[in-house]
Amino acid sequence: MGAEDVVRKILKETGLLAERRGYEATASKYLEEAERAKREGKEDEARRLLKMAGENFEKAGELAERAKSYKAAAEHFCKAAFAYISAGDEGRAKGLMIRVSDLLANVAKDYLAWGESNKAAAFSLVAVIILSSLDMDSKAADILKWAKSQIKEGAKARMLLNIGDKVISAVKSGNLNALTEAQMEVTAHLKPLLSVVRGLELSNAIDRAFELLNERLKGRTAIPQLSLSLDGPSSVVPGTEFNISVNIVNSGRGKASNVILRLESLDGFEVKSPGSEILIGDIGAGERVTREFTLFAGKNVPPGRRSIKVGMEFMDPFEMKYHMSGTLTITVTTSEEDALKSITSELEKRVKNLGDKAKMLPELLRTALSPILDIPSWLLSEIKYGIGRKMYPEVRLLINMTEEIIKRFEEVLTKNLEGVFEKLASEIRKNAASAIKERISRAVDTALKDIIGE
Repeated sequence: MGAEDVVRKILKETGLLAERRGYEATASKYLEEAERAKREGKEDEARRLLKMAGENFEKAGELAERAKSYKAAAEHFCKAAFAYISAGDEGRAKGLMIRVSDLLANVAKDYLAWGESNKAAAFSLVAVIILSSLDMDSKAADILKWAKSQIKEGAKARMLLNIGDKVISAVKSGNLNALTEAQMEVTAHLKPLLSVVRGLELSNAIDRAFELLNERLKGRTAIPQLSLSLDGPSSVVPGTEFNISVNIVNSGRGKASNVILRLESLDGFEVKSPGSEILIGDIGAGERVTREFTLFAGKNVPPGRRSIKVGMEFMDPFEMKYHMSGTLTITVTTSEEDALKSITSELEKRVKNLGDKAKMLPELLRTALSPILDIPSWLLSEIKYGIGRKMYPEVRLLINMTEEIIKRFEEVLTKNLEGVFEKLASEIRKNAASAIKERISRAVDTALKDIIGE
């Protein structure tokens, strides 16, 4: 190549670099404007600006690729892909990330030619992670196979490629635990190496790829989701036995295994049966299970509130262990009469709360509900002064009836209150955009008057 050819090449490369930096600067400006639009609540404008930023980063990447600056091209395409993802264009982002993986394979080949086996292995691993996150498992396996056939030296290089094996194996088996372990190794060993070669955008791409991998595996993995609730008497008398029920629901899509219940705290009560531990075994997806403990309130248990804590352990399909617990509060009273007073007092508090909620309703709704709001009051009077003087089982029946009515009222009132407060929030949102304090103040006053009914 003659001197003139060398000069032309230098000028061409200089021109491409200047043009590339121009696209970078434009893209960065669009990103700043997009952030400003988001802060102002202009979501459509923000998405438009993000797409324009992505297009400019993409052009910068194409110029870098033409100049055979593959690492720079990969970083520009990563920036473009992230901008498209933020704009909601996942399809366009996926296409770019495929190009990124191809460029990284070329970067790995260049480093291998220069005798940099660690860096060659690092960029091969990045390509494997990105391709795996895009459901391109076979291509990821091909790149890893090529890298292992070409990179023969260096303990660190072999370790990085072994991480690639772990990622592919975790994805193939759907093992979230194994994927998490691989991600920890990537953070410990791959990212520090990328920082040496100024691979910040590639580190961000790896984080995004692992997010996608986690979503992908969770979508196809059957994971159990157990909930625990306790039922029992609100009060007991010393010297009596009572039962507490433990209700378990698996609302997940996977089986929970080795499920065990344990009485973790009795607070003065004694276990009668079946013991302090119940082995349930497996609970399948959608299953409901109930188990009972029979306890005894000894004659020496002092009166007052006591808490019983029940713990539950189980394992998911990947043998990860979980623990949760529930607590039931029971009042120890000196007699059935005291127990009745305690229950009635609690119901009276709930009725008062109903009345307080009702005061916050609009006048029309409050008037419509006023006849039925008195029902709990006369039921409580019956409990105290009427049937309460007769048989205890009948009192229990009446208490259950009262609790059910109060529960229904609470649901009705809560539902209507939510509607009223939503109206208040709507008024504030509608007027807040103008940033005129007087209008906001008037909107709040109007809504509050509507709630109070004045």
